[in-house]
Amino acid sequence: MARQFSVPEATFRCVARAEFSVRGQRSGCGAGVLARVLLQLPIPPICFLRATSFTIGLSFVFQFPDSMIDIHCHILPDVDDGARSWDIAIQMCAMAADDGIEHIVATPHANSEYVYDRAYLQSVLDELQRRIGTRVALSLGCDFHFSYENIQEALRNPHRFTIADTNYLLVEFSNFSIPPTTGENLSALVHEGLTPILTHPERNPLLQQTPQTVLDWVSLGCLAQVTGSALTGRWGRRARAVAEWLLENNAVHVLATDAHGTEDRTPVLSSGRDAAAEIVGVEKAAALVDDNPRAIVGGLGLPGFSDF
Repeated sequence: MARQFSVPEATFRCVARAEFSVRGQRSGCGAGVLARVLLQLPIPPICFLRATSFTIGLSFVFQFPDSMIDIHCHILPDVDDGARSWDIAIQMCAMAADDGIEHIVATPHANSEYVYDRAYLQSVLDELQRRIGTRVALSLGCDFHFSYENIQEALRNPHRFTIADTNYLLVEFSNFSIPPTTGENLSALVHEGLTPILTHPERNPLLQQTPQTVLDWVSLGCLAQVTGSALTGRWGRRARAVAEWLLENNAVHVLATDAHGTEDRTPVLSSGRDAAAEIVGVEKAAALVDDNPRAIVGGLGLPGFSDF
């Protein structure tokens, strides 16, 4: 990007290994836009510029860890509305690996349309792992629809729907109705030792109207997972705005793909991570796709949970 600024003195913070250039100009505009982008980055000032006015061009190269973990992906073939065939499932794994994803949690739906047979789904996952080899590790989870029947079953059998053998449970809400007892039911799951992970609240049309509700549920002991592509605009302006608001209010703990195929909702996470870095910085953005999901699939507590 190239913008003109007229300031007597300015301090610019740049990401390590960022490329930038400056050339003098005689006219310009305020430095507020650039300052908001640069001064939020947690890097000490590395350059001080004095000029009546100038044009600055910046090309940032964010440095991230080499690996990411995706805890929400409909990658199992022909079990729900995700991958439609073995070929597509294998291609999705390859796309994920090319993007830097080293571990995928397969999350078939558990709702009135799709029966969640844990033993059968585990056999499908084992076969997919056999076919793709070791390039991407796979675990079984569930996209758990927050219905009365599912809640009662989860209370009777807490680990039927969780990510592998952990206490983490992905929870998806209806787009049409969120009962007033939802907080009470989430608390009941927490009381049973589970940690509900609220999936893509930024895309739920009801929660889009009251995003503060997500913060209330996080205070009960829940985590929140935002779809990476929501931060790049794939789900529209409202979803993007809510995702950014949740990030700014420390109410996002994980980014995931919620991938369903190879053409539209794809298993690509790096673009969402990069968008998050522009809002919360590189370190937190990396935690959303690596440290935190790594802790989740390992059944551990989130590092620095109070900081999120």
